[in-house]
Amino acid sequence: MLSRSKTSSCHRVDQVPLTLENFKDFHNLPKKIEDRNKMLRGERPIGGCEYCFKIEDAGGFSDRQHHLNFKDITPSELNINPTATHVIPRILEVYFNNTCNLSCLYCGPHFSTKWESEYKKYGAFDNSNTLNRDHEWKNNSEYDQMVVLFWEWMRENSHELRKFHILGGEPFFQPEFINCLDHFEEYPNPECEFVIITNLMVDDKRMDYYIERFKRLISKRKLKGLQITASLDCWGPHAEYIRTGLDLAQWQRNFEKLLQFKWIRLQINHAVCGLSIKYMPELLEKVTEWNKIRKIFLCFMSVTDPTFMRCDIFGRGFFDEDFDKILKLMPNQDWFDASMLDYLTGIFKQISASDINLESVANLKRYLQELDRRRNTDYRLLFPWLVEFFENNT
Repeated sequence: MLSRSKTSSCHRVDQVPLTLENFKDFHNLPKKIEDRNKMLRGERPIGGCEYCFKIEDAGGFSDRQHHLNFKDITPSELNINPTATHVIPRILEVYFNNTCNLSCLYCGPHFSTKWESEYKKYGAFDNSNTLNRDHEWKNNSEYDQMVVLFWEWMRENSHELRKFHILGGEPFFQPEFINCLDHFEEYPNPECEFVIITNLMVDDKRMDYYIERFKRLISKRKLKGLQITASLDCWGPHAEYIRTGLDLAQWQRNFEKLLQFKWIRLQINHAVCGLSIKYMPELLEKVTEWNKIRKIFLCFMSVTDPTFMRCDIFGRGFFDEDFDKILKLMPNQDWFDASMLDYLTGIFKQISASDINLESVANLKRYLQELDRRRNTDYRLLFPWLVEFFENNT
């Protein structure tokens, strides 16, 4: 996470500070080595790993278990020493900066310049920090130097990668994105898949340019393939409210254009939160239609920050009927689908094991009221069930 001068081995765990001195060994810093040694001893690391273990303890299927199914991502050092802890990663995710054209409810200034601009205009939410979204976040003052070190690391090690992920902000609007393609032009890796995590709010000219560049890279065997993971949490105006700035009609046009290019692996990533669950079936029905054209992969993540947007704050039983619909609509054609079905079932089991959290419910209500004031929106028009829930529980 170059703009924050931080690194982590998973998006769930605490981030470790990066410096110019330790940057070249970002994947093998002391905290990461300590956690690997704990796992080798059969112990559970703390500092974020609790998320997966909680799901597993509830009988669900966690991120950790899902990733164990991925092939060809074992670091080469383990072929010599199966207990090696100092390794070169096979998967690299890079966040260059927070340039973004959306301001999703569960995001903040650290991942969105739209959020950053909003904070400059309106200031912090309150003085308690309960609702604040990293309003004091600042750019990394050593960013330019770290980017130089990043490309040095890539020149030395990118031949080991099997997956290269670029995230944001929004990658298609980051000037560094084109540098990534330039790198693989000069340092090919025919065993590496390039993965873009995007909100898909991209104009035709920009999209067409990058599609052509990737097509050339892959045809010349400078990359193995391209995966585009398009973020979308549900369907309808509720999706546009959750992901402020989203134009669902434009998203659909772009996605259906990508359907034509069968050499691109297409995936949709859902961030599951309390506001999206009831409207996920409509999106899954669209996926069923798209699957008639070609395979669409689905993946999910459960929103944990801010805590008042977690789906388990509503308590056991609240989303039972919704999850019944969702699970029945889930594709189940291969191991990936099966693992995602298990993953969603795990989220449901976690909710089923949770009591209503009245403090978080009250914070969610205050948060939405303040966002509506700032953005000239009104959650009450779109989420009548939530209005009723607030009336009964706040």
